[in-house]
Amino acid sequence: MATETQPAIFLPRVTVYAVKFLCGEFDRESTGSEKVEGPVKPGNYATAINIHNPHPSKPISFSKKAVLLFAGSKPDPSQELERPLPPGPILGADLRPDWGMEIDGFDIRKRLLPNAPEAPVFIKGWVVLETFAPWPLDIEAVYTGHTFRDGKPEGFSIATERIVGTSIINPWLFPGAAGAPGSAVAPAGPTRSR
Repeated sequence: MATETQPAIFLPRVTVYAVKFLCGEFDRESTGSEKVEGPVKPGNYATAINIHNPHPSKPISFSKKAVLLFAGSKPDPSQELERPLPPGPILGADLRPDWGMEIDGFDIRKRLLPNAPEAPVFIKGWVVLETFAPWPLDIEAVYTGHTFRDGKPEGFSIATERIVGTSIINPWLFPGAAGAPGSAVAPAGPTRSR
């Protein structure tokens, strides 16, 4: 008795790249005597996110958005702690084979977060890229910064980070799946024992 081989089923997957950003100037005039800790140490910060399509012959499409988690130039003791915030507008992008692009603080403020305060006000959060392509994007984040002494720039720092994507089955195809619209899954929260 012969068995019939069934074709493999491939579920659409989305690859999500979440890149931390820090842009602008924070707490230039700090005396060090403040009683409220800020989201970063006093300094001037910049982020550049480099994106490359490594495929030699196929273009790639992806979406991009940003989530603003903090905006301000001083620590704010009245700010609500651990508050979830929504992303800004979702924009599309395309890269030809072997082409690249950069998203920096100017792009984040003008395109991804059009309601963010103008530079040099400090902002931080996430830039999120998503693609259905079966190959990964090359993404590298470059972070630069310096601190202040007596209100003047001092020192310099540079760091790079390779961003690895997270591959997930597209939740929009499975209503009721955790994270999909209309999901009955309750959000995680603190638990208390009695």
